[in-house]
Amino acid sequence: MKTDSRRSDLIALALPTCCHCNGTGLRSAEGVCLCVERSVFRIVMNRYRDVVEGEQFIAPLSLENAGTGPKGLVRIGRPHEELLADVCSVARRALDELEYAIFRYHYLLGADWKACSRRLGIARGECFHAFYRVESKAGRAFRITAPYPIYPVNGYFYGVVRGRRIPATTVDEPAPPVPLRPPLATKAQRVEYIRAKLAEAA
Repeated sequence: MKTDSRRSDLIALALPTCCHCNGTGLRSAEGVCLCVERSVFRIVMNRYRDVVEGEQFIAPLSLENAGTGPKGLVRIGRPHEELLADVCSVARRALDELEYAIFRYHYLLGADWKACSRRLGIARGECFHAFYRVESKAGRAFRITAPYPIYPVNGYFYGVVRGRRIPATTVDEPAPPVPLRPPLATKAQRVEYIRAKLAEAA
């Protein structure tokens, strides 16, 4: 079965005690198991909280070396702020109205299930089912968003490495075609060849 992730990554993210995939990360009919999507969601949200809690220790601007040459190419960006914005925007597109409200109150603002239940007017069981749906749907969106997914998080920050230069990508030009020219014998060479064969036969 064709999947959009490598099998080893799915096994690493899968829950060993999952009763649906048995720790393989794949389900026969649905594809990638929901336990993998929830693991992706937790990894992304842990990085989200790290950025929010350590905001005062993070430089507002990041200089990235993205070229070679006598002067190189320096690119200025705000990768941590971009991560926070992308997480919210991707979750907003992937979730419906109730699920996004759960995402905001519980995962961004830190409200427990009781506060979410009172705020949204839903029962305890419906609230916990919404938690599971948010984690699986948003985790899948974080993983498959094209062309630049949020997961893996280290890949999101690729290039933000001090002292490292990333060479510019160049397209190799194809070599010009060389016509195939087999060697041709002259008339004198052919006559000489025939005489040699006749002499051998005699």
